[in-house]
Amino acid sequence: MSLSLASGLLGGLISIAVCTYISAIARESKIEGNLRFGTFIITLAWGCFAIFLYSIWAAFNATNFPKGSNNLLSIITLFVGFGLATIYCFGEYFKVCGTFNSKIIEFHTPWTGKKEERWDSLEAVEYNSVANWYLLRFNSGQKIRLSKLLKGHGQVLDAIRVKGFDI
Repeated sequence: MSLSLASGLLGGLISIAVCTYISAIARESKIEGNLRFGTFIITLAWGCFAIFLYSIWAAFNATNFPKGSNNLLSIITLFVGFGLATIYCFGEYFKVCGTFNSKIIEFHTPWTGKKEERWDSLEAVEYNSVANWYLLRFNSGQKIRLSKLLKGHGQVLDAIRVKGFDI
């Protein structure tokens, strides 16, 4: 097995373990009826930002790239990939939020906007194990994707179970 394949597999296993652990911790929120991301996402955002800055530094401090070298392409790929990941993680941390009670759920993301739905109009709940989120479908056609990394997601799942859905 090559070193790059082994390190990729190890990284994948570590990320699965970390996300499983964070999901278990984030199940409950200290504030009843509140949905927000915790410190994991902001830490991830700052880590991506650090690698983004390093790729900029590397591009400007590399004095020469040998002909046929993939170094410049690698640096540009790091720059673009971690730049987008930085924007995404900061957007998730600062702009994704929600509240819920026994009658309604309100949820806001920078990607899909604000949604407010009554629990009575919930028609389906699906779990996506690849993305680690629950998809809530409402009669209005609205969908709310509820990440398992959100603090308080377990309280929402409990409310959904009370409504008779098997999750």
